[in-house]
Amino acid sequence: MRNLKLFVLFTAASVIVAISCSRPPALPDATISAVNQNGKLSVVMQVPERHHAYLDSGRDGNLIPVTFDWKNLGLLEADLQSTEMPSGELEPDTGARVLRGEGRFSFELPQSVNNQAQFRVRVQICDEVKGICYRPVWHEVQPKS
Repeated sequence: MRNLKLFVLFTAASVIVAISCSRPPALPDATISAVNQNGKLSVVMQVPERHHAYLDSGRDGNLIPVTFDWKNLGLLEADLQSTEMPSGELEPDTGARVLRGEGRFSFELPQSVNNQAQFRVRVQICDEVKGICYRPVWHEVQPKS
């Protein structure tokens, strides 16, 4: 009986060690920064090497594109005028435009907007080597002025 208890204890400890040693590495993610000057908001997104982010939902409308959430600014998407968007590259399999490397998004903000207010950006990163897309992540972005 004592040997059985030791065996179970040793096995449980081995499983715990194996689980703690096999945690996946941190998932890749985009880096986002923003500058707000004179009513013009410039957002720079950096996608990791060998990865991409979708700029539109593709031919079938089932992909998750980069999305901006302006609720913290008290704005709807229709309230903003986009002055610059990355052109991206066309992905033939999906008919979607993808962002690789760095992309710049620029918007004209109404005068009523607080220059320091945060906004959110949703990004889904896809690994081009593994052929998988990770869950979308919302980023809280604090613009600099």
